[in-house]
Amino acid sequence: VGTAGQKVTRMGSGDMLVNRCGADLRKLVLRSHLITKMDGLVGFQRLELLELYDNQIEVLECLGDGEDGKPGVTLRVLDMSYNVIRDMEPVNLCPNLEELFLANNKIKVISGLKHLKKLRKVDLGANRIRVMPEEELSGLENLEELWLGKNKIENIDGISSLTKLRRLDVQSNRLTKVENLTAQIDTLEELYLSHNGINDEGASCETGLALSFTK
Repeated sequence: VGTAGQKVTRMGSGDMLVNRCGADLRKLVLRSHLITKMDGLVGFQRLELLELYDNQIEVLECLGDGEDGKPGVTLRVLDMSYNVIRDMEPVNLCPNLEELFLANNKIKVISGLKHLKKLRKVDLGANRIRVMPEEELSGLENLEELWLGKNKIENIDGISSLTKLRRLDVQSNRLTKVENLTAQIDTLEELYLSHNGINDEGASCETGLALSFTK
């Protein structure tokens, strides 16, 4: 969508956006504007990438309001980083998502992920998350990257089923020990742990850095 250097404040109500871009639009990118509300998405039939990075959006909405749950069911990539979103549950309307970016929001609880089995990358960095819930993460059988840096997480949990995980970022949290990485012994390539409170004992747990990782 061409915006000619202007700051957009509204996406357009009704059919305005669809009429302008066409119902078969595959990628919609409106980065670094002043948009406060997600609207105008009903009518897109093939939207695969929605990027509203760096706006002022408070609520994830309109993702499943169209025909047959569109545009949510067609989305492969959703980037809502750098907004003011508090509830991520509506991402459950996007069952075919492969990449999800919700960094730098105001999210306290990980939710809406449990049935998104096609996810390969999730970025929830710089939020207010305290817990890595197994009930949300255990179903992400194809997840390769999980970015959770700059939160308030105290324990590495919920990843015992993530047997394809290659990158895990938990730097700048409240960790005191590294554990529960047994399921990643054959896949983990990158682990980011800086700026935590991990001491020598916490770094020596049998299910943590003491493991003989093969990568």
